[in-house]
Amino acid sequence: MVTLPGTVQSRADGNGGQLSGGALGEAKMVRLASKLVRLAPKPGALVYLDAAPLSVQVADTQPILFSAFDACTHLQIARIYLTSSFACAADFLDFVQRRIPFGISRIRTTTVAPFWVDPLLSPVQRFTNHLEAQGILHILIADRSEDDLFSVFDHLTFVHQAGSSHRLPAIPELVGEVITFLYFHNNNRAMASLNGKTPLEKLKTFPGLETILSFDPFAPETARLEYPAQPANHSRTAARRISA
Repeated sequence: MVTLPGTVQSRADGNGGQLSGGALGEAKMVRLASKLVRLAPKPGALVYLDAAPLSVQVADTQPILFSAFDACTHLQIARIYLTSSFACAADFLDFVQRRIPFGISRIRTTTVAPFWVDPLLSPVQRFTNHLEAQGILHILIADRSEDDLFSVFDHLTFVHQAGSSHRLPAIPELVGEVITFLYFHNNNRAMASLNGKTPLEKLKTFPGLETILSFDPFAPETARLEYPAQPANHSRTAARRISA
């Protein structure tokens, strides 16, 4: 099982002097708060997408975790797939749009597959075109180290928190761990960069979202605004996903 992170960090060493590593990380998050207000003043203004392999094996396959992280609220959605492809990226985006309770105007990714295709190999940047067809701006960065928010959000994902493992979990167990992690993160995880609020508490500060009691993207009924979900384009290669 994944050990869920605590929300309280030690603020001093045994001598009552220097801040601990956890507190230093918290201080960095506080400094980033002003940047978040500028880049993501409302939910959906900037959403980070990423795809990373999990350090486990399922049926001789290394699963890929697709993650979406809203910069404004820190609301997070994730889903496990068996391949990293355009079809999976499009399917995941469709899942995010159907489950997240607000519209998305900008998405940021790195210039790596499946979110980007080298124009020297293919003249069509498929995922970029897929977003543009839905009125979403695609912002690309060559290296995630160029974007300090990317590195911060990466440390808050299931991939980072799960760490390395040589287990061979059954699919229901792996999916269950992701669902548990996301529920904790979205509803109970206090964030220094949100002035001590949880993602849900931050979400509820915006008009029309005040009455949401909890957020679980895998629940049968998820609270959302009246933003029509855009269907994902069909692909000849079906996305291979592991669903709850």
